[in-house]
Amino acid sequence: MILGAGGDLTRLLLVPAIHSVLVHPGGFPFNLIDVELKPTAAFREIEPLRKGVESTAERVRTAALLNEKLFDFGVPRMAKIGESCDKL
Repeated sequence: MILGAGGDLTRLLLVPAIHSVLVHPGGFPFNLIDVELKPTAAFREIEPLRKGVESTAERVRTAALLNEKLFDFGVPRMAKIGESCDKL
């Protein structure tokens, strides 16, 4: 689930709303795992390419075959949602 780039405050406001929309009772907690993704230079090279075009597909396949890293992953954070909500 992608919540956007609004920071911790946005996440803390959205998570309880998402929980209520999912109609989970308070006694049925779940965990939300949040991982920040930052695009790499390799991703920025293919990002503007037109989607649905064979030349784009070829470039993406080439990036995959060359093991080009498209994203840098941040430290995963977990929050328990339900009876109590820990800060992210």
